[in-house]
Amino acid sequence: MLYDIAILLLIGMSLYLLFYSSKQRKQIFLLMSDLEESKDELADSVQKSEEMLIDLHNSIKQPVSNEIDRQNTLLQKELQEVLSQEFKNSQYNDKQLLHITHDFVNFLKIKAGTIKIKKDTFNINTMLDNITKKLRDQMHESGIELLFDIDADVPAKLIGDSQHLAQMLAYILGNVMSRLSTGTVELNIKRLDDSSADAVLQFDVSGTAIGMDEEDLDSIFVPFSDTGSTAEMRIDLFVARELARMMKGDITAKRSSDNKSDFHITVALAMPDPNEKRHYRLPSRNLIGYKILIVDDYEPSALSIKKMFEYFKNEVTVLSSAEIYAHPDEMSIYHIIVIDEKIFTPSFTETIEKIKELHGTRVVSVGSILKTEQQLTDYPEVIDQKIEKPLNIQRIFNLIVSFEEPNKMHKQKKSSKHSEENLQKDNAAEVNFHHFAGARILVAESDAVNQKVIIGLLGKSGLRLSVANN
Repeated sequence: MLYDIAILLLIGMSLYLLFYSSKQRKQIFLLMSDLEESKDELADSVQKSEEMLIDLHNSIKQPVSNEIDRQNTLLQKELQEVLSQEFKNSQYNDKQLLHITHDFVNFLKIKAGTIKIKKDTFNINTMLDNITKKLRDQMHESGIELLFDIDADVPAKLIGDSQHLAQMLAYILGNVMSRLSTGTVELNIKRLDDSSADAVLQFDVSGTAIGMDEEDLDSIFVPFSDTGSTAEMRIDLFVARELARMMKGDITAKRSSDNKSDFHITVALAMPDPNEKRHYRLPSRNLIGYKILIVDDYEPSALSIKKMFEYFKNEVTVLSSAEIYAHPDEMSIYHIIVIDEKIFTPSFTETIEKIKELHGTRVVSVGSILKTEQQLTDYPEVIDQKIEKPLNIQRIFNLIVSFEEPNKMHKQKKSSKHSEENLQKDNAAEVNFHHFAGARILVAESDAVNQKVIIGLLGKSGLRLSVANN
């Protein structure tokens, strides 16, 4: 009996050991499988890291090799013949190398999570000017024009990280420029109807070249992508999209109906005063209500400038050079004529000169940032002001203020009642200024536009104003 019981216990122990052993083997098998997957992932990560470093090496190697070749060429030639151009090429290669290393550092910062989004007050027009400066060398190198088209409800003052926003937009604009051989890159800025933030802005970027195929669009934000036979570094686009997402937005690339590849960038920003409706205020009502003619053969450029002038309650007409050449007398009814510099001809200049003498018309020439220093001096004497594309609303504001009261012969001067109305505000009626009549105020301000704004507001207050540069 005891023998049978021992046999049964032995069998039970054996079965338990077999079960336990099987369970252990299964766990070991799963563990080995996980280790195998981790090994594959590690190998894949190592391979990608190697490819990344190889791509980085190749990207840095090219401008450095170009620099060495140019230096060797420089030694073999007469210094006077090549000095200027060769040093310009050297400077370009240096900047290209810095650009690549800067992109890679930002890539590593994003991967490490060390980039922080700041919240500072900034002016969107100043940011756009900074973007133009960042892209100036690339624009000169490629001959690609840049155009800003800004909707009227886009706030001038915003709260956010202007530095990273400018960097992100410069990456996208620069990438589109690099894919074009000629033409224009357009940046349209509009405000979305979105209550998730004070101002949700959308930046649409498009170029005049044929777009990329669908395969490229799918992989364009992958930092190291193998397209066909060559690997391409796209760190800048990866960084740009990550920055947009950190600003509670995103970047997408889509093919438009006309076969262009358009980028759409959204960011959420705050405003110092969310209830502000009028973002730019001229110092006097005498500076609104002008009849303005824009003569430009590139329709997108003409319409963007038209929109900016219309913001200040002006009546704006757009005509082509062919239309104005055929009927030059039509210019006589306008207070300000804004003309693309390429349209000036000797006979056209003579016509404008006669109109200016008869009617006091102001003439503005719209030039290009791509012009050389020598070309910038080649302007007809009939021009009162010169501005360069890409334009923004603040620069149009400055232009209007600089005219003060254009065309006094052509436009009946408005009553001084408007100046008095400027003082009839709540808690700031004209009578309140009598308490300070004769008081001397020194305004230390270097900006000519700000000086004129202050003088326009306080000129009839009885205060004795003195203005000095800062």
